[in-house]
Parts: sequence; structure tokens; C-alpha cells
Amino acid sequence: MDDGIHSIAILVLITTFLMPALEIFILIYLLAPLILGRISPGLSVGFRLICLVKPWAMIEVFMIGLIVTITKLNALASVSPGIGLISFVLLMLSITVAISNFDAHTFWRQVGLLQKNRLKAT
Repeated sequence: MDDGIHSIAILVLITTFLMPALEIFILIYLLAPLILGRISPGLSVGFRLICLVKPWAMIEVFMIGLIVTITKLNALASVSPGIGLISFVLLMLSITVAISNFDAHTFWRQVGLLQKNRLKAT
């Protein structure tokens, strides 16, 4: 942003912060009610958003780019990883673990079971 390349800065903001945050919030919105035995409103919309957001939240690609950049810059300047890099690595690990444990078939099966139980109760 300081160098005047606003379009790249906005793209980096969206792909490294906004989309991963949206992905985490949608997962919480979808899964937290299931744990409590409820179905969240707008379930199909949330699930579609997960599918839409996933290609834009490419944390793994940015992590590889970050490692390459640090390796290349280490020869030219002193590079010391700080709290930003540690936070970014933790975000990458959290999202990777969360998405790898999210199974669409199990999710919809659980939703179907909850809906059947609701119909039996009424």
C-alpha cells in the first residue's frame, strides 16, 4: 500500500485475511449448532459460501511464497520472523486442520439425522 500498488494490497488483504476469516466464521456457524443438536438457519447458503470461499483462501500458497521470500531475502538482508509470521503460520495450520476434518458427507448425514429426529418429535 505504501508503494502505491493499491490493487495488490487489496488482493493480499482479501486473500490472506478476509477470506480465511470468513471461512473460519462460516465453519463455526455451520458446525456449532450441530454440536448443540440444532440446525442453523441458512444452512445451504453457508455450505455454498464455504465452497465459494475455499479457492480464495489459499493460505498454503502464501506460506510457500513466504518461505521462498524469506529464503531469498536472507542473502540480501537480515530477516527476523516476528509475531506476524508466527500468527500467519498458526492461521495456516488452523485452517488446514479444520478444513481437512470437515467432511461434507458426514455433515449432511448429521443434518439429515437431526431433521428426522425433529419430525419424529412432532
